[in-house]
Amino acid sequence: MIITAVLAANLAIAQTPPASVDFASLLAILPKTQQNPPTIQRQAIDIAFAPTGDLNLKVTLENEGTVIDTYTNSIMTRVATFARQTFRGGVFSPLGDNSGKRSLIVTLNDKPAGRLDFTMTKKPTGDPYNPQNIWTVTGPWQTHGYLTYLINTSNQQRVNFVFWISSLELGTDKTYQVDLVMRRGTTVLAKSPRSLYVNFVDLVRKAEPLHLPNGDPLMATDLGKMTGPYVLEIKLGSKIIRTYRGEIAGGKFVPHKNSSLSHTDPLTFLPERFISDGGNSVADQLRAWVTTF
Repeated sequence: MIITAVLAANLAIAQTPPASVDFASLLAILPKTQQNPPTIQRQAIDIAFAPTGDLNLKVTLENEGTVIDTYTNSIMTRVATFARQTFRGGVFSPLGDNSGKRSLIVTLNDKPAGRLDFTMTKKPTGDPYNPQNIWTVTGPWQTHGYLTYLINTSNQQRVNFVFWISSLELGTDKTYQVDLVMRRGTTVLAKSPRSLYVNFVDLVRKAEPLHLPNGDPLMATDLGKMTGPYVLEIKLGSKIIRTYRGEIAGGKFVPHKNSSLSHTDPLTFLPERFISDGGNSVADQLRAWVTTF
C-alpha cells in the first residue's frame, strides 16, 4: 500500500506541468502598427500552475535579440492553480522602426515561463508627399487557434472558434469576407453561419460560432456523432488561407499534444483550462487548441 501511494504521488507530480504563461494571454498582446513606431500595449498575463509563495514576473521585449524594454508585474491575483498578473493600463512599449524579429519573453521567479516570437516587415508606400509604412506581422497568430465549449457536454452549449487575422494577410488594406469550414474529406461537418468581415490592417481576434450544414448551431452534444479527424479552414472565396487540424473522440475535441499534463516545456504548453473573463474563477469551459502544423 505504501509503495502504491508513493507511485501514485510520483505520477501526480510528473503530470503537473511547470508554471507557464497561458499562451492565449500572450496572443492577446497584439502589435499596433498604425502608430509610429509600432507598439504593443501591456496586457494581463495569466500563469497556469503558478507556484505558491511570492511571484516575480518579468517581461522582456527584444528587437533582433537586443533588449528594448523590460517591465514587472504590479498586481497579482490567484484563482485555483492560476495567477493573473496585471499591469498599469494605457502603457505602450515601442517595437522599433526596423523590419525583423521581435520577442516577448516572460520569466517567473527567474525561470522561463512564456515566449512570443514574431516578425515585423516594413514596406514604404512610396508616396513622396505623404511617406508612410505598411507593416505586416507574422507569428503564432497565424498558426494557432482554439475551440471553446462547456466541460459538461450534456448541456446545450454552442461551439465557438477563436482565431486571429488581418486584411493584409488576405491582400491589401481593403475589406474582405472569409468563411470557416470544418470538414472531413469532402464532407462538411460545420461552417460559419455567415461570411466574416476582415477590414483591419492590424491583427484582430475573432470568436465565431460554428453551425451544422442544416443551419443549426453546432452544440457540444453534437460532437458525439462526429468521431474522427477533421480540418478547419479559413477560406477567401475558393482559396484556402489557413488549415487547422484536429480530432474528435468520445464526444469531445481531442486535446492538442501540447495540452497534455505531462508536457514539460513551459514555452509551448497550451492549457485546456483558463481563467474566466471576470477573473475570479476558473472558466467552466474547455479550450481545444488547434494548429496549422
